[in-house]
Amino acid sequence: MTIRNPLTLTAAILLSSGATSALAADDASSLNQSAWFRLGGFHPSINSRAQVDHPSSGAAGTDIDFEELGLSSKKTLPFLLAGARFAGPWRAEFEYFQLRRDGSVTLGQLLNFDDTTFPVQATLNTRFRSDIYRASVGYSFVKTPELELGAVVGAHVTTFDIHLDASVSAGGAPIAAQSEQQKRTVPLPTLGLYGAYAFAPHWETTARADIFSLKRGNYDGRLINAQVNVIYRTTGNVGVGLGYRYDDYRLIATKNDFRGRVEYKFNGPQAFVEVGF
Repeated sequence: MTIRNPLTLTAAILLSSGATSALAADDASSLNQSAWFRLGGFHPSINSRAQVDHPSSGAAGTDIDFEELGLSSKKTLPFLLAGARFAGPWRAEFEYFQLRRDGSVTLGQLLNFDDTTFPVQATLNTRFRSDIYRASVGYSFVKTPELELGAVVGAHVTTFDIHLDASVSAGGAPIAAQSEQQKRTVPLPTLGLYGAYAFAPHWETTARADIFSLKRGNYDGRLINAQVNVIYRTTGNVGVGLGYRYDDYRLIATKNDFRGRVEYKFNGPQAFVEVGF
């Protein structure tokens, strides 16, 4: 399944929800809760790439597809989300999830990363670590017992830790070793829309989309984060949900300490348990 335009999908869901005959929400709806906590797993298809140019000459580094370096293209990522309503129509959310992957291949071509060249036939061990934090404050311009629609402003903070470690052997014995590492923390501001609709007792659907695109100075960044969920409330405080999520991130930098590009795409199903009060 491919989401070509997450914002269009989100808007369509919210509009169709508003057009449906409203069914009275009961006390199990999250629209009546002042705080909620969500713990779940996200199982996406992953496409991650990076290019790190030479820091002094600016010579282009190799465009690296990490999945071709033996890193898994599918993995379950745990995530945690906490949210609260305050001061009437206002709400805040915080979310965290992480990606941890390792892989090993024998290089079939030269690989240039930063100021290091890894030779053909070297055994390359790759480590890719990323932590994603999302914090936001939203305002609900529509808020009824059945429907909530609002706008949100926030920050999307991503940390990267990319480690390449290569060894060259002859006659089964190592004769050379090379290592390179890049660690970065990149905050990006975001704007977005969110909505929730209680379409039947104990049932609701939620949707959200955040975007960012800016080219300024030494940075060119883009971010799309969208998700759609269906939640069933087993009790007034506990619900289980299934959904689909899409994340598209790209950062290009031309600073002296980092010249290059990092990008990833995640898309796939997610499942979670939510507790609210």
